[in-house]
Amino acid sequence: MGQEQYKSQGERKIARFLTDYGLDFIYEQPLLVNDYGKRRLWYPDYTLPEYATIIEYFGGVGDEDYNRGIFRKTKAYSELYLNLIPMFPDSFEGNWQARTIEKIGQGLENRVRSFYGKVGYGRAGKVSYRG
Repeated sequence: MGQEQYKSQGERKIARFLTDYGLDFIYEQPLLVNDYGKRRLWYPDYTLPEYATIIEYFGGVGDEDYNRGIFRKTKAYSELYLNLIPMFPDSFEGNWQARTIEKIGQGLENRVRSFYGKVGYGRAGKVSYRG
């Protein structure tokens, strides 16, 4: 874990987890998004480029405007085909590390299924050319 100044205890926990598991991440890497037709530069909490995944810690749940922001982020990241893993204060209960690893893996599996669907990967294990 670098010398980053994380904004909350939740963000520090996530950074420690990613570091302990050897998952490379970039903290608050700028990302150009389409936010309801407007191009904006956002700074997701954690970008895991190798896994096309973003982890956002939402510590201020409950406020109506904040909740709308969560929805906007979910929509924008989805449009960029990024796997969003939202984390909340209660996300740290139980074996949250295993659940987070599972969510990263599920995102990768979805990308692979989507790829094979687009290229026509059939049940027989052969790619059919659609030219």
